[in-house]
Amino acid sequence: MANIQIRNVPPELHRTLKQRAEKAGVSLQEYLLGEVTTIAKTPTMDEVIARVRSRELYDLEPASAETIAQIRREDDEQLESR
Repeated sequence: MANIQIRNVPPELHRTLKQRAEKAGVSLQEYLLGEVTTIAKTPTMDEVIARVRSRELYDLEPASAETIAQIRREDDEQLESR
């Protein structure tokens, strides 16, 4: 397994992370490994955009406004015929 080391962590940040680890009932190393794993599993905005752009485009015809207008016309015709 590879190792990652972070230098020059401000004392306040270290305390905060250590407190969170203690609250979670794990070591600081376990806590940080979990957080880094979550970060790595979450796609970046660039990755999401690339995934969306790679998908096929769909033509959504008819437009919603056109469909609503047609339903309203049909409703009006039914009312007038009564």
